[in-house]
Amino acid sequence: MLNDDELAALIEVGVESRSIEFKGPGSTSSSEFVALVARACIALANQRDGGHLVIGVVDDDPGGARGGLNAAQVAEWLDHDTVVAKVNKYADPPLQLQLAQRHLPNELPAVVIEVAEFAEIPILSAKDFSGKIVRGQLYTRSMAKPESSASNTQNELREVLAIAAEKQLQAFLRTARHAGLAVEALGQNDKDQFSAERTAFLQEPVTSAVAGQPRILVAIHPEFYQADRLEYEGLPSLVGSNAVRLRGWPFPFVQRVVFGDRWVGEAQTGTHAEAWGLYQSGQFIDIRPFPSGYGPDWDGFANTDSGGPYLPVWFPVMFILEAMVFAARLQKATTGTESLVVEFAVEGAQGWELVVADQRRSGFHDSYRMSGRRWARQIALAPDLIDDDIKNLAAEASRDLLLRFGWMGVTTDLIHGVQNDVFRS
Repeated sequence: MLNDDELAALIEVGVESRSIEFKGPGSTSSSEFVALVARACIALANQRDGGHLVIGVVDDDPGGARGGLNAAQVAEWLDHDTVVAKVNKYADPPLQLQLAQRHLPNELPAVVIEVAEFAEIPILSAKDFSGKIVRGQLYTRSMAKPESSASNTQNELREVLAIAAEKQLQAFLRTARHAGLAVEALGQNDKDQFSAERTAFLQEPVTSAVAGQPRILVAIHPEFYQADRLEYEGLPSLVGSNAVRLRGWPFPFVQRVVFGDRWVGEAQTGTHAEAWGLYQSGQFIDIRPFPSGYGPDWDGFANTDSGGPYLPVWFPVMFILEAMVFAARLQKATTGTESLVVEFAVEGAQGWELVVADQRRSGFHDSYRMSGRRWARQIALAPDLIDDDIKNLAAEASRDLLLRFGWMGVTTDLIHGVQNDVFRS
């Protein structure tokens, strides 16, 4: 989703592009205006990576005083259910839309509609309206000039057909794999390519701050590998706009982004040490070293133990929850209808002991120490999961990890309590 700075840069350029269309002020109660918006959205959906429609910018005078929306228009265009219903009356199959309010450089409000690339088959117009949109047409964004048109050249048609063919092939491979057939792509399979990308990222200088430390890691990626799935220039805003804030600081922390070849990332040191990266393939990686400085619980069994190091139980529980929530947001913003794979790993944890690490609560009354050096868990994140499903999947993964410390009495209810307690504190 475009942010204010990106919108300001587009307005400064002063012209539309294939992925950006401007519409001046208008109301959802205007059938003619909605028809024009629908035509533009259909055209944006029928190209790779979709695009953005900005309502409140006059295309022949982008920075002028005629732009901006009044309060009533902003409210209308932010009513997601109404906008989607009105626009999708003209689209077959339905469009995937996200809405957000933004501000123009002159501080006037505008609304951005983010249009996802079609999910399976190209979008056709479903009804007519006064010559503004014609039923049964395949609208695309012209490669010759930035406009939505049904007068497609071979270039636009080739692009639409190529995208559709890729999606049908992906659907076939997905069905074959789910049916148990050993179907692999030529050369490395998808899993190997994501793994190789992850291994390469761990060798980048941005991860040097967490290298060799006991840590928890998450890798989030689509089912199928496509090196250029995401546009490079959109990677930083994609991470920042979908960051999760359950504990007062963001997951991931976006402040001073480092730019790699096909990835962007960042490293943080100090209290909330972290290294993260997002690749154009759609793979996101986040690494957190275990926190230092924790001692035994004040009234727990560990008080009589000579051990350590100590791991507060909330640390992996909240990391896994934050990562799952972020994965769900990333899925909606990128793959849409495609499942994501979420892979967790704990490395170098041998000898670490769990503690409650809270003066307000009693500590553990037994010693729970990890004897293995590594734990891994993989979760398939379906696109239709609700918030409770995501929270439950996170709790189940956390329980699986905590069992490796020898805490046989841990339940998902206990983990939900930790999730809720940390969130409230």
